[in-house]
Amino acid sequence: MRITFVGTGPYLRLPEVLARPGVQITVVGNGRHPLRRSSFVDRFIELDYEEEAQLADTLVARPDVVAELDDWVIVGSDPVLRSLATSALPESDKLRILPVRTAAGLSLLGSKVGLHELAERAGVDGPRTVVVTSAAGLAAAAAQVGGPGGPVIVKADEGWGGDSVRRWPTHPGSADEIPSSWFPVVVQEYLEGPEADVGALFRDGRLVAWTYAHDAATTTMFGPSTLRYHLSPPSLDFVRDLDRMGEAGGLHGFFNCSLIWSPGRNRHYLFELDGRPNAWIQFGPTLGVDWVRQMTAVEPGVATQQLAPGQRRAIGLYPRAVIAGLQHMEWRAIRPWLLALPGTWDTRNRRDGAVNALERADTARALRHWAAMAALIGATRARQALLPRPVGPDASSRG
Repeated sequence: MRITFVGTGPYLRLPEVLARPGVQITVVGNGRHPLRRSSFVDRFIELDYEEEAQLADTLVARPDVVAELDDWVIVGSDPVLRSLATSALPESDKLRILPVRTAAGLSLLGSKVGLHELAERAGVDGPRTVVVTSAAGLAAAAAQVGGPGGPVIVKADEGWGGDSVRRWPTHPGSADEIPSSWFPVVVQEYLEGPEADVGALFRDGRLVAWTYAHDAATTTMFGPSTLRYHLSPPSLDFVRDLDRMGEAGGLHGFFNCSLIWSPGRNRHYLFELDGRPNAWIQFGPTLGVDWVRQMTAVEPGVATQQLAPGQRRAIGLYPRAVIAGLQHMEWRAIRPWLLALPGTWDTRNRRDGAVNALERADTARALRHWAAMAALIGATRARQALLPRPVGPDASSRG
């Protein structure tokens, strides 16, 4: 079996997780790719480009490389997925190298509007959603999905990492808060409840493996998670929804799925389906899911995480959790790692020296930032201590 990673992304620990006899791991990237010297990469195909945004065009211009991509191809980022899905490549090539096996599935990749349209076609209920093409339609759409005065979620059609997502109040004039570059946007009802994340593997349109977790901490309000609790789902309704999406889009590969669990309605609502693995996919084997077996078995069945009834297993993501704690100077985020609590160092994958070096460098930069901020705060407090204390109007009368 051949697994090819294209570009960079949060998947960097996957080669060491997936490597085993009979699996050939190939990486396509530029000369600065973090996995260029990984001991778990059997072959590295170097392309000549500077920025990740140039990867899709560079790849399209290399039909010899495109012709070599087969079996399992994992594209590392949503922008590259979107660029390849809308490129001049023949449709047959797109359906071979992208994580979908039907033309309908191509519209899903890197597009919030495409996800909404495919979900409607598949009969999957998500949050109430309206597509809006200009600021003039925001207020009406918000009232339609969120009710009078209620908040809604506005998302750019093409946006990643939580940067183009906003909780939007429907007061007069608030349409100006949404950048024009976001349009078209999807306007979704705001649902109360924990965010659930499913790491899913599809094979020829069938869901063949998944893990399930609730986010416990994130870098920002809509940003990537740093701590998750894996637990038994309160309902398996999302499995039916993912099966329908898999069939409608011919999904084939790792997908990062986000849902809201609504206790009031007693069900999950799918709102994100990204056609690439996130950083959490690496913990599948830790939770008892053998991704490679599900890729290769003749009749794989469906593999799910192995947890005892009622068990809730915490897993933190290094170095993201530590870096976020240092950047925001949050002791509670760093403390579990200093104390080596379960779900920190004991679950960290660390066999790939190339990735270890990258993580050390990232953490060192965050430590320098923290030290500089701590010094600045200390100096500011010292200066404040030397300032004369304000004297109240009645201070002279006090004995």
